[in-house]
Amino acid sequence: MLECMLDLETMSSTPTATIIAIGAILFEAEGPYVSQPGSNPPGIEFYEKVSLDSSMQSGATVDASTILWWLQQSDESRQELLKGPHYNINEAMQHFGTWYKASGATHLWGHGSCFDEVILRNAYLRNATPIVWDFRNVMDTRTLFRATPGYGVEFKLSRDGKHIAIWDAWRQAQAVQWCFKKIRSLTPIPQEVAAQ
Repeated sequence: MLECMLDLETMSSTPTATIIAIGAILFEAEGPYVSQPGSNPPGIEFYEKVSLDSSMQSGATVDASTILWWLQQSDESRQELLKGPHYNINEAMQHFGTWYKASGATHLWGHGSCFDEVILRNAYLRNATPIVWDFRNVMDTRTLFRATPGYGVEFKLSRDGKHIAIWDAWRQAQAVQWCFKKIRSLTPIPQEVAAQ
């Protein structure tokens, strides 16, 4: 059963944030660890950068604190965002929707319950683009990480601390896979508890 890990790069942390990159990767929660970006078969990864102008013109917002945060990030992550091509926000959403529908993914994951999916959903609604995932199948990594015994610390979400959407999606997918393996290895719930 394939699932999808979504990661956005944005220029705000609000639900109406301007999207500047969409990264996503398919994985099996209980399967072998997903391979790093660039080494998967075609169709496993989605990565597009979005024109800042088009995203802002669609009514998305930018905030100063996020701009300052980006200025403190690595040169590599900032340069990555400048490299083309950059798609119009409507094109990027249509491309992601087509890819997601074709993938057959059952669940859409994001790192936190109020960021990636919420921001992308808002962009789809603002641009009158059909939403292709079921809101009932949206999953949250932070809750899973906290609930997994032995997890301990926040998973290192980016390759070498750099914020690049497709690499963040990959690391988050690996973290979910680790958690599922850990949870499945735990002692089964006693019958008398399971029956209640």
